[in-house]
Amino acid sequence: MVPEESSAAQVVSELIQRVNLDGAIDVHRVTAVDVALAAGVIGLALILAGFTRRWVRRAVGAWDQAPDYVAPVAARFASWG
Repeated sequence: MVPEESSAAQVVSELIQRVNLDGAIDVHRVTAVDVALAAGVIGLALILAGFTRRWVRRAVGAWDQAPDYVAPVAARFASWG
């Protein structure tokens, strides 16, 4: 038996009402300090990714048995991590 749309809508409505939104982000309360802190964290992550990329490229490039294409690929994957 296929439920009617109104009953499906009621189920969805009840589920939405049960969700606790206490931890949700209130965009009206985001301050300039929050934005600056987020930008700083993102900047730090990019700097660390660059250091990681260079370190892995040098480390894998030093292996004699590794093909030439392995170092750049491994460095890119490491920086994403």
